[in-house]
Amino acid sequence: MNSEEIIGAIGTNYLQGGVSMVWVSNKFCLLDNLEPRPGEEGFSGVLPKLRFPLKVRLTVCVFCRKGRIDLRIQQKNYSVFPGSIIVIFGGQILESVYAEEGSKVIIVGINSEYIMTEIRGRHGRSLRQWVLHNQDPATVSMDDDEAENFEKLCQSLKFIMKNSGPDTADGILSGFTYIFASLLLKWRKRDVETESGLDYSREKEVLVRFQNDVHNFSRKDRTVGFYARRQCVSEKHFSRLIKKASGQKPLEIIREYVVLDAKSLLLSGKYSVKQVAELLGFQNHSFFTRFFRNSTGKTP
Repeated sequence: MNSEEIIGAIGTNYLQGGVSMVWVSNKFCLLDNLEPRPGEEGFSGVLPKLRFPLKVRLTVCVFCRKGRIDLRIQQKNYSVFPGSIIVIFGGQILESVYAEEGSKVIIVGINSEYIMTEIRGRHGRSLRQWVLHNQDPATVSMDDDEAENFEKLCQSLKFIMKNSGPDTADGILSGFTYIFASLLLKWRKRDVETESGLDYSREKEVLVRFQNDVHNFSRKDRTVGFYARRQCVSEKHFSRLIKKASGQKPLEIIREYVVLDAKSLLLSGKYSVKQVAELLGFQNHSFFTRFFRNSTGKTP
């Protein structure tokens, strides 16, 4: 997924009003549909026609200034309200997006390879902490002053980038990335401390860990026993906990995610059915075709 696809998936296909943006080669994009400012240019390119599910290649931050954005990512539903951000990490599967009428947002997309390069730098501590400790989409909330200052930060970046030469763009982007990561880490830690005081059931904790494991290991192992052993419980007890927490059997959740993964690969247009079968860890494409047909009623 490139920057244009991010705009198509989360941006101009859903947002009303003019969309302005700034780019730094293939490393970074920032767009918003806030009130246009003098001299700003809107998007005039041709957007690709996207079909969900799709696997996100950039790390994407969606900041809601007004309205509401609903997303389904990695088998979970998320809502972004005014003054909050959702961070979608590269490699995660975006299933759907809905923007409430009149929503105003700022979207920051950063190339995941660029982030991994930056975190190796001597100032990359905040980035390392953020990337390594957040493997699922993360939501972050702010107070009114923080939301206003964050908007000003993004608008300042747009102004600086549009009035700077290409020889200074990398340095400006590097500085913004560290500031951005530090703020996100600070706000996320505060949210986690608040959440830690909530009473989560044993079933809910097992379900969350199970879903994370499925996203990480489903290409290697699709047996219920594997995931039960990772949580040090019997397969029977594990299945009972998952059923109580989600209303689904563990195998149904595994199959659902494998199908999502398969669809995102097939819809990308980059792989043949045989290549998708290999990527997902099936013995051959015949086994994969049978699995896909049994799960969806259709062939790959």
